Amino acid sequence: MQQIVVDKYTINVVHKQMKTIRLAISASTGQIRISAPFHISEQQIRHFVESKLAWIEKHTVAVKPLASTARKYINGESHFLEGKEFQLSLIENSSINKVSLISDTTIEMRSVAGTTIANRENQMYNWYRARLEQRAKPILARWQNVMNVQLNEWGIKKMKSRWGSCNTRAKRIWINTELARKSDRLLEYLIVHELAHLLEASHNEVFKAYMDKFIPDWRQRRRELNGKK
Repeated sequence: MQQIVVDKYTINVVHKQMKTIRLAISASTGQIRISAPFHISEQQIRHFVESKLAWIEKHTVAVKPLASTARKYINGESHFLEGKEFQLSLIENSSINKVSLISDTTIEMRSVAGTTIANRENQMYNWYRARLEQRAKPILARWQNVMNVQLNEWGIKKMKSRWGSCNTRAKRIWINTELARKSDRLLEYLIVHELAHLLEASHNEVFKAYMDKFIPDWRQRRRELNGKK
């Protein structure tokens, strides 16, 4: 494997027995990789990369790790849930471990004696995950029907640098647990985005046309999800 630098990007280049050049960006590291046929020269690869700079700029931003704030899970701490900000009410030395929404402004966390920050974090994660699953189910059902697509499987898990993913061959999507903090409007955008990949695998003009059809304001929702105005 060799490395080349084009513009501000360092790119790993691998030559393989293949017919066309392929460009990929690692979702976990943001590393750019070119796979190219053996007969393609470095100059040709550079020209190819230069033609894709706008695409690379867009997608290297998209795969940056999602912002996360270290939590202490203490009384009065701020937490986001379903697009709104809440304060944590911590009840220590409880008889049970339980997280619940007790008002429009307060999340209550009950913890048994000796509970660590890691334990509390796991409590909150499991609660977020369960709520997100219940929110996602009807959205998935509705949009599969509207878009005339059918998943074989879907799930929720921690993801370092993506809000969601779609395996088009397996017809399976994953939803990032962090979406528990976001509104239904943004959750809906992510779900439709991933389902649209069952109709078109790439982020090309066909894919964008599907998104325009199903969620005309999808670009604005994407900006909001990524913390942009």
